[in-house]
Amino acid sequence: MSRADAIVVALTTQTRADYFGDCDIIDWQQAGLPAASRSKGVIQTIEQRAIKSSYGVLSTTDFSRLQDSIRQILSL
Repeated sequence: MSRADAIVVALTTQTRADYFGDCDIIDWQQAGLPAASRSKGVIQTIEQRAIKSSYGVLSTTDFSRLQDSIRQILSL
């Protein structure tokens, strides 16, 4: 991964089903998301210049929870 790459995770508002690697975003309103959301256990790298906009920033708690989820997905 080069410095120009970013790691992204998929988000969904479909929070009924729970799959391996999914992580609820508890402070979704603070993060600027339009509805209750969950990160999916899908990780991808993209070129940072491909990112045109963002909703906001995860709270420290949600970011920590998401990091734990990614560690679990990658078996780290």
